[in-house]
Amino acid sequence: MQQRTAKGADKPLEQKKREAEHLVRSFVDFLRQNYPLTNTELHTIIEETQEELKIPNTILHNKPLSPLECIVKFLKENCSLSYRAIADSLQRDHRTVWVTYRNAAAKQKGPLTIGTPSIHIPVSVLCSKRTIFESIVVYLKDAVKKGFHDIGILLQRDERNIWATYHRAKKKHG
Repeated sequence: MQQRTAKGADKPLEQKKREAEHLVRSFVDFLRQNYPLTNTELHTIIEETQEELKIPNTILHNKPLSPLECIVKFLKENCSLSYRAIADSLQRDHRTVWVTYRNAAAKQKGPLTIGTPSIHIPVSVLCSKRTIFESIVVYLKDAVKKGFHDIGILLQRDERNIWATYHRAKKKHG
């Protein structure tokens, strides 16, 4: 019986990567020949087509869970992401994500209650040195330009807590 070496096991994957790269290069060449696009415009188009994970604000309404527990449980159960993928998205250790999910599942046995969201929060804004809740509040205040009262309504929290969270985050990280 012939054993496959590690190098041989990677060959189909490497071949698929080369084929994908060839297809992308061919498509870019086609676009350049048929459309008057600059490299910057092509780059922008490619970046815009990539789907970014977004979190509905209504998952944060599940009161017995912390914001991190809500997000991890949502990404695990509703988006079917692995612990490693969630950890990479949130820039957290995969063991922390696993423990967080285990705690969330123990606190809330069933699925998350997801109402009709009025706003979606990109996962990329949660990748800072701030806490999850601070990141969400700063994003809604600075990027979406919501007031403290509106943020409080969206997250079902008191607007004074939103104010305190925002100012604490700004004081810590500017």
